[in-house]
Amino acid sequence: MRWIVVAICFVPAIAFAAMDMPRASVALVGVLNLAYLLALSSGVGWLVQQVAQTSGRFTPKAEAVLSGACALVVGPLLWFVLFR
Repeated sequence: MRWIVVAICFVPAIAFAAMDMPRASVALVGVLNLAYLLALSSGVGWLVQQVAQTSGRFTPKAEAVLSGACALVVGPLLWFVLFR
């Protein structure tokens, strides 16, 4: 749930990046960037949770904390590397 708040914090950065685009596509670029960011963060969180669950070394609470932290950190970094 907290990753949604962090993703919303990226909205000004996405809007700033979209200002270089023509007017007709600014809204579309902003929406697509936000969608990519949310998808990558969710995917990273899911993947880390699956790996942690498969390893069997973590409690469910530790899995949730680990996957949430990775989604908050690695998702935006991956988005930045792929789309900048």
